[in-house]
Amino acid sequence: MKDTQQAVPDAARSTAPIPPVLAPILMMVFWMLLGGAAGIKILETIWRLLGVESGELTIAAPVGGTVGALVGAPGLDK
Repeated sequence: MKDTQQAVPDAARSTAPIPPVLAPILMMVFWMLLGGAAGIKILETIWRLLGVESGELTIAAPVGGTVGALVGAPGLDK
């Protein structure tokens, strides 16, 4: 029997969904970004409570972001 389904050459094709392999990577990136933002906020708050001057507070972004990202990345084990 012949295939009864007709092919339309100019028909729109459905796009492939995100491969399942990317899901864990995207989750890790999300948790690292969330942890980085939380780390910056927490470190800024702690340093302001300790009375650190605003000029010295600029180190809170890289340190808090790095520490927060490192803490957020292993959150995938859950």
